[in-house]
Amino acid sequence: MTLGRVMAARQAGLEIGLDQYPYTASSTGISTLIPDEFLEQGIEGARKHIQDPAEFDRVLAAMLNHAEKIGRKSMAYVVVASCPTVPEYNGKSVEQIAQMRKANHDAKEGGGELLGDAAAKPTEVSMEEQCRAVLEVFKTGNVSCVFHMMNDAEVENIMRSPLVAIASDSGIRNLGVGVPHPRGYGTNCRVLGRYVREKKLFSMEEAVRRMTSLPASVFRFADRGMIKEGYVADVVIFDPVTVSDMATFEKPHQYSRGIDDVIVNGVPVLRGGRMTGKLPGRPVLGPGVGKGLGAS
Repeated sequence: MTLGRVMAARQAGLEIGLDQYPYTASSTGISTLIPDEFLEQGIEGARKHIQDPAEFDRVLAAMLNHAEKIGRKSMAYVVVASCPTVPEYNGKSVEQIAQMRKANHDAKEGGGELLGDAAAKPTEVSMEEQCRAVLEVFKTGNVSCVFHMMNDAEVENIMRSPLVAIASDSGIRNLGVGVPHPRGYGTNCRVLGRYVREKKLFSMEEAVRRMTSLPASVFRFADRGMIKEGYVADVVIFDPVTVSDMATFEKPHQYSRGIDDVIVNGVPVLRGGRMTGKLPGRPVLGPGVGKGLGAS
């Protein structure tokens, strides 16, 4: 559906590009589970708002009403990636967190404190208990989650389009911190290994184009994205036979295999699989800078 709408817009004359990471889950803040009408004053405003028990119950009722409308019975598809105030929740689904909270509540005979340390045995929890867990976690501060809502057929269908560039959509990862989406470690190598070498969705050359010259052209970078005289030397050297992603949803902090050399702005930063200590990277600015777009 999304791909069809993009194609229709392009045929109508709109300049629209696409990018994709090769996973069946997305990742963003837990605030996306809060109904839009309660986010009109921003995320911090909503967090402050639900400190009031009456407002908490209003938001809870709206969440339950939405779940009933769409027929959702569980929130096990939502997994906490990073909860700084309660790190024991990292890697746990909302359903599991609700189970932990219920076990804590029972153990404390109705105390009901938001605790992160509970060796809870799996127990049945209602949607109300799961929605309550979402709101209690949301109250603790900025929390990121992984949302398992897609399937591989959808990923492949979109990836087959020659318009789709490859992008991780990931921030910089701190090794070993939290249980983040594996896209921050494995995106490009997963495309090269799984979808090109194993599934043969398209050629290795096409995959490289999707990662280099295609996004460079979309962003109008005049001197990047190709190995060409006069262009900036940003080069990744990989072994097409062994390149593969190692990061998983359960154990995301794993570097990919098959890349031994990386050159940034003409300077080797990875040589023979070892970091050189050089830091030649710099911001890449498009043609809009200096013309009111991105200028500072």
